Amino acid sequence: SLFKGPRLVAGKERHADLIGSLFTNISNAYVSLNDLDNALLYALKAEKNNEADKDTADLGGIYNTIGEIYKNKMEPEKSIGYFKQAIDYHRYAGDEGKAASSTTSLSLVYLSMKDIDSALYYQSLTLGYAKAHKAHEFSNYCYAITS
Repeated sequence: SLFKGPRLVAGKERHADLIGSLFTNISNAYVSLNDLDNALLYALKAEKNNEADKDTADLGGIYNTIGEIYKNKMEPEKSIGYFKQAIDYHRYAGDEGKAASSTTSLSLVYLSMKDIDSALYYQSLTLGYAKAHKAHEFSNYCYAITS
């Protein structure tokens, strides 16, 4: 049923935004199945559609998704670039919580590369955000202090 969505909205108003979201959903389903090649294929399609729509929140989300896919594919250099874009777009969209989540993921990539200084730097940014907002985003706070 996920594959019906893009066909149903083709040619409709706000086509790029909706198709970008539908491709993101397909990508996430493939991530759940651990089929990272197809997950990346649909994430890149979502990226293309979201760039056409210029929706900063959607771009932050898809860049985060692509960063996660590359992280899982053990391609840290590509992952880092996408996570940094995700952080920028989340901040530009005014969503510091999602920016902090992407920052945590970025710190984990650096940790996997054994770049402890960078991992600690990005994790400290997440912790700083989480401490300032722990009343609202307690789960992020708990994760940040235990990572």
